[in-house]
Amino acid sequence: MPNGLFSTLRVVTQTAKSTFARPSITNNIGLNRTLAPLVATRFRSNLAPRRTKYRKAQKGKVPLPIGGSTKGTTVEFGDFGLRVKEGARLSAKQITAAYDTIRRKIKPVKGSQIWMRVFPDIPVSSKGNEVRMGKGKGSNDYWACRVALNRVVFEIAGMRKEIAKEALRLASDKLPVKTEFIERNAKPVIGAGITTPVPPRLQTPTAQSPSQPPSALRPFDLSRFTRCMDLNQFELPANWEIRHSRTYGKDYYFNTLTKESRWDAPPAGDNERVRASHLLVKHKDSRRPSSWKEENITRTKDEALSIIQDYQTKIQSGEDTLSALATNNSDCSSAKRGGDLGYFERGQMQKPFEEAAFALKVGELSEPVWTDSGCHLILRTA
Repeated sequence: MPNGLFSTLRVVTQTAKSTFARPSITNNIGLNRTLAPLVATRFRSNLAPRRTKYRKAQKGKVPLPIGGSTKGTTVEFGDFGLRVKEGARLSAKQITAAYDTIRRKIKPVKGSQIWMRVFPDIPVSSKGNEVRMGKGKGSNDYWACRVALNRVVFEIAGMRKEIAKEALRLASDKLPVKTEFIERNAKPVIGAGITTPVPPRLQTPTAQSPSQPPSALRPFDLSRFTRCMDLNQFELPANWEIRHSRTYGKDYYFNTLTKESRWDAPPAGDNERVRASHLLVKHKDSRRPSSWKEENITRTKDEALSIIQDYQTKIQSGEDTLSALATNNSDCSSAKRGGDLGYFERGQMQKPFEEAAFALKVGELSEPVWTDSGCHLILRTA
């Protein structure tokens, strides 16, 4: 005779079609009792907690940060991070898709690392269409997590900035929220746009008069504060203006020259982006003496310079355009886009190329520029 009803327990995990499996508790006298499941079956490709106290949970709300905490808004483990700009409930499938995208992009980089700062631990249940009311809550459908505004969801390290930026950009396409790329030295973000005392370090000479008590409150636009974190950046660069979106009901930034629009404030001064096209001619001493046209380039530097000067003469005389010449003759992979490199900031290109591009005016063609890749002709387009 056993000492007690549950003196000996054996947990048997049953195979189930749903995400959850009901473990059965069997004692040594043959009495079966089904208890509330504490273990959730995890499929190989899905994220889910190993153990939960309850099978189902209430829907709840995405937390809205209204205090002064900056927890979770900065990069803590890696060098670069992906921060969400609006609160949302992310499913395990969405998080997994973003994680796999980053992993595929940075896998060739030796020593690269990735951290996931959120985890789906909330069971979400659902009912089918045209089901009558009552009869319980519904079966569990998937796992999700509530991600608050300005929280970092992914961090990576061990690679160059341009590779990290592209990897996190691809991951952001898998998420249903707006995101931003941040670095380890990014400043923390507080609040969510509420009425709060103005900190003394953020006060301007006109923000508070001498007759007004120091403890006076006024509405402070923290949404703008979280984008800039520096009052010196509130003045927009040339050709930028603020417009209002009727669809989303909030302001955005518009460049009247390039017709570019963005939600975040454009960088000011030396950090302003430029857009350029180029035509590259490599030589045998280039960093990688091969291209999509030639597997092994044997020309000398003098021959490369002579070719570039011929192209420069054709462009300046109006006989041909840089876009057409780059499409057929450039040794860069941007040839398929007519030599267009898109927008880039300082620190993303080789130093001689960067200095020449930022020194040009819009529509101006450069002289031949030498880099480790070869000889370039640069045309600034924005």
